[in-house]
Amino acid sequence: MEPHASADGLVFYTGKTFSNAYRGDAFIAEYGDTITTLDTGHRVKRIHFSGKKATVSDFAIGLDHPLALAVGPGGALLVADFGTGIVWRIQANGH
Repeated sequence: MEPHASADGLVFYTGKTFSNAYRGDAFIAEYGDTITTLDTGHRVKRIHFSGKKATVSDFAIGLDHPLALAVGPGGALLVADFGTGIVWRIQANGH
């Protein structure tokens, strides 16, 4: 995870909106730096597990201060953005 950013939200993906490759992966909301000008955080990271290895990548960027995550009843990833007051619904195309 990035320096000066807190990992505040965590959810393991159990939905069926995304492809099977996402099931069991962890998603982490990084709140983001508010004190320095490093501009770290402000994103949702995906942690993909494969055997004993884990790969971390950016999943959603451009958020203000993502704070909480949940998997919605339809399988979409819900991201509560404290900075904007918006709950973002992220789903795969066609769903």
